[in-house]
Amino acid sequence: MKKGKAICIAIALALVTMTFMVQPTSASSTRNETLREYIDSRYDPEAGAYGFEEGKATWVSPTYSALTLFEAQELLDARPPIIDLFKTKNFTMKVQWDTGNEDTEDRYGGFARYQAGPVDMLSTFRAIDLWRIITEHEQLIPNIENIDINGTAVMVFLNKTHNADGGFGSVVGASSDMLSTYHALYIMDYIATNYELSMETWLGNETQTYNWIMSCFVGEAFVLHPDARSAGVTPTAAALMALDILDRLSELETQSVQNWLLGRQSLSSNDTFIGGFQEGVLTNDTNLKSTFYALQALTVLESVSNVNITTAKDFVLDCQAADGSWGLTPGIEEGDFSYITYAVQSLDMLEAMDGLYEIDPNSPNYPLIDWRIALVIGIVVAAVVVGAVSVKMD
Repeated sequence: MKKGKAICIAIALALVTMTFMVQPTSASSTRNETLREYIDSRYDPEAGAYGFEEGKATWVSPTYSALTLFEAQELLDARPPIIDLFKTKNFTMKVQWDTGNEDTEDRYGGFARYQAGPVDMLSTFRAIDLWRIITEHEQLIPNIENIDINGTAVMVFLNKTHNADGGFGSVVGASSDMLSTYHALYIMDYIATNYELSMETWLGNETQTYNWIMSCFVGEAFVLHPDARSAGVTPTAAALMALDILDRLSELETQSVQNWLLGRQSLSSNDTFIGGFQEGVLTNDTNLKSTFYALQALTVLESVSNVNITTAKDFVLDCQAADGSWGLTPGIEEGDFSYITYAVQSLDMLEAMDGLYEIDPNSPNYPLIDWRIALVIGIVVAAVVVGAVSVKMD
């Protein structure tokens, strides 16, 4: 019987060793692998851009999301590049609406959502930031510097969306709103810096724009426009970033704003989702977009460290949809390509990009418990049973 016990122990030790030497036949995918599968399947190699659906038209928004990821993961400096940046830059140039009469064509100078599509401030902002990403990583690509946009035309578009009250609208003729105002100032600052144009000349009365922004300050946060009732995370972030561009953030007492923003993080067990940010006070609408803007605002205030980082990271990761993209809340089957940039930039601000390399819980092979742990437990249980029987028989 002693010989039998020795054999059992030897077999158990051998099996335990094997669990750490042999890999499972079908490993689960990481979040990043699932995400890249989603992104890569929507790439059009002819256009150098991405679409919302496989084999469909290419859009600025998904292309911007994809390059946001590649920039955050430091993949754009590889040579040869991960995608054809020459074609991507050419695609971005082509979506600028620079034909027609600048005095009568409302779209003139702006960037469309897709080639010859509708033009608005958001699509123009995304295109300009996409352009920034490309130009910062285009070194050693032959002739790519010959592709360019019309910087003056961009300023014409912005000037036409600038309203008499000092704010900017989403399109020509639209009322001023805080998000469009921030986007306009970001674009104007970028173009002025990189195309030798004067922001002072094109903005005109900076004080009027500043006054409009401050007219949206209510209590401890900002509203979307002066007639809006409730303050929100999104307009507050937009206002802080706009003031930062105007170099007038120091004129605002920011501590109370910071406290208000931090108070929007959902940390109570009574909240629907924990870790993310709600848009307003007691709105119980924790979502990825509000979380992204809250983190942007807190980044401007240099206070992201005051966020509950672990729960915020978990919330952002949990918003990954089953199809590999991202939804606004956890538990989504089919996400949206546009939301990927919110997730990536949020993780980057949280210094939590490593979370993308965790096992994707939506993976078909996702284990409820590590297979090696399960095997070790099984062996231990078997050994205990054998040992007990052996002792009894002795």
